[in-house]
Amino acid sequence: MVPFLRKNAAYVGWVIVIFFGATLLSSSFFLGGNTEQKEQISEIDVKNAIALVDGVPLDARRFQTYYNQFVSQVDLNKTGGRISPEVMEMILYNASMKAIQDMAILDHAEANNMVISKHEIKQAIQGSILQYGLKNKRELKKKLKEVKMPFSTFREEIKQNIIIQKHTKQLQDLVVVTDQDVDNLYVKAKVRHILVKATHLEEYDRELMAQQLYALLQKELSFEDAVLKYSEDPQTRGSGGHLGWIQYGQILPEIEEVAFGLAVKQISRPIKTAYGYHIIQVLDRQELPKPKTIDYDVARKQLIDQKKKTVITSLLQSLIGQDKIKFQWPLLKAHHAKRNGNITTAETAYQLLISQQPFSAVPHYLLCNLYLMSDQVKQATKELEKAQVKIDIDATQAFPELYIVAAEIYQKNKNIKAMNTAYDTAFKLAEGTHLMALNELKRHFQKNKDSRRLKKVKSAISILEKQHKAAAEAKKKELEAQLAKEAGLTEDENI
Repeated sequence: MVPFLRKNAAYVGWVIVIFFGATLLSSSFFLGGNTEQKEQISEIDVKNAIALVDGVPLDARRFQTYYNQFVSQVDLNKTGGRISPEVMEMILYNASMKAIQDMAILDHAEANNMVISKHEIKQAIQGSILQYGLKNKRELKKKLKEVKMPFSTFREEIKQNIIIQKHTKQLQDLVVVTDQDVDNLYVKAKVRHILVKATHLEEYDRELMAQQLYALLQKELSFEDAVLKYSEDPQTRGSGGHLGWIQYGQILPEIEEVAFGLAVKQISRPIKTAYGYHIIQVLDRQELPKPKTIDYDVARKQLIDQKKKTVITSLLQSLIGQDKIKFQWPLLKAHHAKRNGNITTAETAYQLLISQQPFSAVPHYLLCNLYLMSDQVKQATKELEKAQVKIDIDATQAFPELYIVAAEIYQKNKNIKAMNTAYDTAFKLAEGTHLMALNELKRHFQKNKDSRRLKKVKSAISILEKQHKAAAEAKKKELEAQLAKEAGLTEDENI
């Protein structure tokens, strides 16, 4: 496991911080890793990887780039200079998924024999030289040497970025939308399905198995029995395979295409998607309110834009559907498991995180939230108590979100005195710094009809919002003055 260090701790405010390695100039530029090293992956590389994608370690530099981008989007002025554990967890997860998506695009481009010219690479390198205010290639190599990055590696990253951009555009340009697709926006269908993964089989055998199941459904096997016996979708198997009412754009395009053309009660032939082979049945179909006149040109363009966004994510979904992504950092593993409704795996991952971070209250808080989400109040209370012990030892770990959750737990335990104390502590920690936590407290006080605390928190929110507005105005004036100075304007001329 890559060690959890305290780099950037002053910025993000948490003990659980990931070590990403060195950056060069602006980390928003450098994407990708050295593909020349892929064949030299060692056991240590695999062991220390953030995640494995079909057995290949996720590129830490690419992951770092997206992490830095997402963190930079957080307005720390509204969060007391800290990022909440839940938001940090989501940032880390989204950064990993974006990096994995890049890997998927690169692999897909390679499989389709994409070729990048030397001229394209040369132009991109020259662009980076200009972007960072360097004079020439020699200065670039000097900067690269300072961070111990070979020029060949830098060049390979440039090449990868070009491939990602070009192949993304190629795939998006293949999107086609018809008038029928537009009409389908005004229809909803009630659908159920059977999912055949059979990942232990070769592709040919998987398809054969799905075709044989389809043949059985045409004869003696009922759809309900087939779901129970053969469906590998754990989320729908217990409910007869029901996906519920679906509308256009809400489901996998391959299924969507069949579902809106299939007759009611008809069973489809096997449909191949990133997740395996689906056999669907449309149980009902209903018309939705439709405008009297539709501008099909405008509607098609809007639908094309929508579908273009899903083209690339489908490559990522293919990896997820085939279980080719293995998260090795427990924080990421836990978040991924939660998103897929696997509470047991998330619980185990958080417990591993606790063992790795024995002095931090944050893993207990995250596990506490997980238990609260799954209505395991007793377990949530235990984790809350453990977090509190660690905060008693190190008061700098205290954060308002913990006490807001604590108040919820105490309320469920009908310990009103402890609930009130927790709310007061949360307010004390948030007042004057943490606008988001204050707004969350406002929501709780409105729900609980706590007029006294509601009045107090509204006043604190108003004061902070005025401070932020004044700071923004001052920053704007400072920037305008700086721009005027650079332009050589006098104060009178600027006015």
